[in-house]
Amino acid sequence: MKRISGYLIGVTLVVSVLTLLGWWLDIEVFKRPFANNDIMNPVTALSIFAASVSFFLTYKINAGKKWFLFARMLAVFVLCVGLFKILAIAGIDVQINYWLFRDKVIADKSTPAHSDPFSLINSAYGFLITGASLLLAQRKPRWADIAINYMALSGFIIGTFVFIGFVYHVEEFYGILPYMSVAPATGVCFMCFSLGMLFQNSDIGLLAVIGSRNLGGQIARPLIPIGIGVPLVFGYIGLILAGRWHLSLAFGAAVLTTSIVLVFLVVLWFLARTLNDSDTERKQAEARLAQQAQLFNIMPDAVVYGGKDLSVKHMNPAARKIFEVEQNADKPLVLDDLFTIEMSVEAREAVRKDLWGDKGSWRGESILTTRSGKKIQVMNLLQSISNEQGEKVAWFGVYTDITFLRLNEELKTANDYLEQLAFISAHDIKSPILSLQGLVDVLSRSKNISDEDMKVLEMQKTVIRQMQQTNNALNDILKLRKNLRIKDAKGQEKLPLDKILDNIRGLLETGALQNASLLVNVDEVSTTLLPTVYFQSLFYNLISNSLKYQDPARPLVIHFSGKKKDQHTIQFIIEDNGLGFDLAHNKHRIFGIFKRFHNHVEGTGIGLHIVKSIVEAFDGTIEVDSQPGKGTRFEMTFKTGSLS
Repeated sequence: MKRISGYLIGVTLVVSVLTLLGWWLDIEVFKRPFANNDIMNPVTALSIFAASVSFFLTYKINAGKKWFLFARMLAVFVLCVGLFKILAIAGIDVQINYWLFRDKVIADKSTPAHSDPFSLINSAYGFLITGASLLLAQRKPRWADIAINYMALSGFIIGTFVFIGFVYHVEEFYGILPYMSVAPATGVCFMCFSLGMLFQNSDIGLLAVIGSRNLGGQIARPLIPIGIGVPLVFGYIGLILAGRWHLSLAFGAAVLTTSIVLVFLVVLWFLARTLNDSDTERKQAEARLAQQAQLFNIMPDAVVYGGKDLSVKHMNPAARKIFEVEQNADKPLVLDDLFTIEMSVEAREAVRKDLWGDKGSWRGESILTTRSGKKIQVMNLLQSISNEQGEKVAWFGVYTDITFLRLNEELKTANDYLEQLAFISAHDIKSPILSLQGLVDVLSRSKNISDEDMKVLEMQKTVIRQMQQTNNALNDILKLRKNLRIKDAKGQEKLPLDKILDNIRGLLETGALQNASLLVNVDEVSTTLLPTVYFQSLFYNLISNSLKYQDPARPLVIHFSGKKKDQHTIQFIIEDNGLGFDLAHNKHRIFGIFKRFHNHVEGTGIGLHIVKSIVEAFDGTIEVDSQPGKGTRFEMTFKTGSLS
């Protein structure tokens, strides 16, 4: 709206300049654009010119103090012109209308200078409020802007009456009484200048309501041109028709009444449509807010919303839980009431700069201490919120508790260290075992050793063999775990399932399968490609376990089957009729290291631990079912995506 004010004052500037040129150069069309009307007095034109220049210097041109002072002097001049006209009405006539182009004004009998002194009151009032408005311009107190708006509104009303009277050729509008006479051009200038002042001070008063972005302003802006323009146009059309075809005054009144009715109908329709649209938008907004509120409440991360003073306005349930705040806490909270943060002064200042500066956000990790003294590590996302004017007025923060993740990282580091220590220990223990074995061999070959000492040496040899087996098993497990971590390395060979089973048969054909039957049914998945090393070890360990723990009372039968449970899932089942074991008492230690359930068969007790490690490495699951004397069943399920 402030931009429009410049165009309106530009109209008054152009009209005043053209009028002065008309008087100076005797150009009749400049002085009198419309025939048979009063002419604007040259002093009046000069005053309007001075007011227009003062307006531009005050509001539109960023001039220095000297020019600002000059604008004030022009405003004082305009105010003095109004005062001189008032003095003329009071009987103290200083002949102000004859200060410029005196002879030409006297010769032109149509100028307002020849009217009764009371004819000056309209223009006098106009210049008084114009000069006073310019002097009050740019003052700090709010009352100054309010006064300008009221004075501009009264000037606009006067100018509007003059303009409507001129358009409708109704002299009474601008000459109801002898002291109300004013030139049409002067009235138009007063109307444009007053409207320009209203637009320039549109932050308060009438224009603040009309220019508002709220619903009232949105409705008013399109309706005002309709409410003013339609009656004017229809009324003027009625006058033209009545003058051309000598129609009655009642016809003109009917046309004007019709236009007013049409305006009201349009206004009612527009109001109804706008309110309906607003109601629909409100309902949609309420629905969106309800969804957002639900999302806000179910978010697992802590979300806090607050003002620029770091006051806390809202928190979701996750934030109340993490920061230990009761649901119905009456005390207003600030951010420092929720936690203390381990952060240096410089780091805090950097956060404030990012949050309230051009960036408008900050992301990082920090350690918080809650009100109960509990320390948590969080990932922070802070974001500032701006109003319609672009001012940052609020903020919201999302706090993700990553304490568990950091703990996992620390545990992983510790596990890696322990695994490296286990590798070193498993490697270093070989040397003393070999030394001990060599010493026992030397002693056993001695000729002076007694039978009793030989028995002891044989027992020591047995212990050494067990130590070597345990050490070898430990090395196998460590190598497996290391290989599983790098299972996605390039060059990993993959073979179809039926080829892997053929390899296993070849490994077991040394005699292990002579007293057993291996029945295979993998038609659905026979061509499925699997990482050879791991799945060959997986199936070999399970099948060889069945062979080790077969029931001597009956022939061993091993069923190996594979099928697709759905488009993305594969299941393998290995089932035997061997010895079985008591699942109820041993379920928690089935896959443990060095765990065995039958002592009559040699073994290290690491086979099932290797099986479970491979299954879990490929994001699979394994289930066991076993009964003593009936056999054991293993079910393994994998997602095809984990095998690719």
